[in-house]
Amino acid sequence: MSKTTATVTEDIIDSIGEQIVKGDYQPGEKLPNERDLADHFGVARGRIREALRGLAMAGLVEIKRGNGSFVKHADEWVDSTTVRWAFSTPDASMEELLVVRDVLEKGIYEQAYNYCNNIDLDNIGHRLVELQDAIPQELTVFADAIDRFDLEMARISRNTLFLRLFQALLILRRDKVEQILEVEGSRVQSLRLRERIYSSFKDRNKQSAIEAIDDFFVQARSFAKQLPKN
Repeated sequence: MSKTTATVTEDIIDSIGEQIVKGDYQPGEKLPNERDLADHFGVARGRIREALRGLAMAGLVEIKRGNGSFVKHADEWVDSTTVRWAFSTPDASMEELLVVRDVLEKGIYEQAYNYCNNIDLDNIGHRLVELQDAIPQELTVFADAIDRFDLEMARISRNTLFLRLFQALLILRRDKVEQILEVEGSRVQSLRLRERIYSSFKDRNKQSAIEAIDDFFVQARSFAKQLPKN
């Protein structure tokens, strides 16, 4: 019996992740390119790209578009078990994901507001610039920029459980997010909503932050309703 797509991706994550943890790749070292990894594992490059995204969400690697994937320092690593679980979890419906996002991401954003400092604001601002630059680029590039912005919020929450759960959610929600981003106007709206959240954090206006976060998910549901029914 052939392995499922999820299992193949999990195995690649485990194999590369184990080499990183063992020290076969040193912090800052560049991993082999996608083509070489695809040849090594006997899979399509898309499968390697998916596995590298999982490793990035586990904090093991940093993907620098156009330059490759680089090993991060050990103090940035997160246990990849949650990421592996996310790849093996059956697809959830859009409604199920929206409910989970509404609860989990709202909690993360509100917690991030409480802990956000000037360094965190600089990091959020940097992620916003990446998001702005990604608007005219291909859909996957923009979706990656959204993931990085939202993951930054999870880190700012200073809650390890939030971070691990959110890493799994990033994988679970990815296909649905890309579907939403195909709706006309959704990219600009996604950017504007995150800019509004950033401004409320910067101004230290909690009421504005809560309203911005609520509006964020109202708009997400609005775009989701525009998707064709299966």
